[in-house]
Amino acid sequence: MTAQPPTAATPPPRPQTISQVSTTFLFLNLGILFILCLLMVAWLRPLLIDRGVEATASTLYALSAGALIFTILSRGTKAGLLRDHREGVAHTHAGRYEQAIQSFQKSDEFLSASRWVDDLRWLVCLDSSAISYREMARFNIGFCRLQMGDTAGAQAEWAKLLAEFPQSRLKDEIDKDIAQLEGRKPAA
Repeated sequence: MTAQPPTAATPPPRPQTISQVSTTFLFLNLGILFILCLLMVAWLRPLLIDRGVEATASTLYALSAGALIFTILSRGTKAGLLRDHREGVAHTHAGRYEQAIQSFQKSDEFLSASRWVDDLRWLVCLDSSAISYREMARFNIGFCRLQMGDTAGAQAEWAKLLAEFPQSRLKDEIDKDIAQLEGRKPAA
């Protein structure tokens, strides 16, 4: 059964672009940043001091270099490895739901074939997201289907998500949205 997209009375679920932060992953990322900064201090500071830069300034330059390297690595790996996901988000925000679904499906296929990228996203992409990109892709496919009026497709996509990720942090939100779609009161 295909229903109309949600009305103003029933707000649609939100696409998952920025997810909850995992404290563990956040501390791991901060650890990587700290190590990069220490490496830069150990390597770059002596070079700068030898060239006549005062010690305090050379330490600040070295710490800045470590932070810059961290940022470049984070942005670069996300831009390369998660390109399809980012395209899907852009299509979703522009209201191009068919193209968004295709991009999210490509992202899901890539991350399913290369699970280590998603499992080690804290290290590979320097990302502290508590929700995996595969979960986000599947949630967003359901979201796009819902926006296109395909309620059954959205529910099917979310059911697949919950079957593979039964402990998903999106479970409560999905259950609430499905309850709204079915016209029943969400469980508290």
